[in-house]
This record gives sequence, C-alpha cells and structure tokens, in this order.
Amino acid sequence: MLSRIADNLFWLNRYMERTDGLVRTLRNFYILSFERDFGDKTGYEPILSCFSALPDSTVNSMKNQPAAVLKYLITDTSNTNSVRILLGKARENARGSQDKITKELWEQINSMYHYINQSELEKKLSTFVTLLTEDAMVFAPDWCTRERLA
Repeated sequence: MLSRIADNLFWLNRYMERTDGLVRTLRNFYILSFERDFGDKTGYEPILSCFSALPDSTVNSMKNQPAAVLKYLITDTSNTNSVRILLGKARENARGSQDKITKELWEQINSMYHYINQSELEKKLSTFVTLLTEDAMVFAPDWCTRERLA
C-alpha cells in the first residue's frame, strides 16, 4: 500500500472518529437540556469549551442558546471542528483512496456529506443530531470497535 493511501485512510478514520464523538456528545447534551433543572447555569459551556476555540466571553453568551450552539458546532464553516468541515475532510480522504475502500463505505460518507450540505438543514438541526449518530454507527468498522474494547 502506498504511503499516500495509508495516510488518506488514517485521516479518513480520524475525521470520522472526531465527527462521531462530537455528534454523540451533542446528542447527549441536547437530550439532557430537556431534563436539566431550571436553575442549571452551565448549559452547553462544557461542550463549547471542549470542541471549539471560542473566547470565554463568546462561550458565556452562547452557553444557554441551544440553536446557536448546534448551528456553530454542526454547520458553521468558520469553525474548523464543525461537523460540516470534518465530513468534508473525511470525504476528500475517502475520494483519494476510493479504490481501497468498499463501495458501501464510500456511499455512506458521500451521503453524510451531501446531507450536511443541504441548504435547509439549519432549520432541522435537532433531528440531524439523531440521524448523524445513526450514520456514524454504520460507518464504524469492526476493527475499530474491537480495538476500543481491548
């Protein structure tokens, strides 16, 4: 295997792993936001601090605005860790090694990429979090799962 192909496969998996972690965390925070006490002051601050490089003042202003947080972490192109950017990079790496990955894997990544780039996606971000979590689980290769369990 060429080193270029190995590099593409490594970064493809890394970008998809980052996407999976971000989306799962977002989903959990979104569900918890409905169950939290009315007086909860942290909001989305932990996830914004972990998955972005925003200054503290911006984090404090956004932490109690679920729509703004979801938009920033999922579709904002100025955020280099947004799901849209990560899936774009994963798709580039998959395209570069298309002959070494299965057709089904390419189709899954490509459909996730096209889904995230829909123009009307920002109107339905809460349902997107659930759908992308399921798509990311389909992507997860068996060897990756076994490696984590070991």
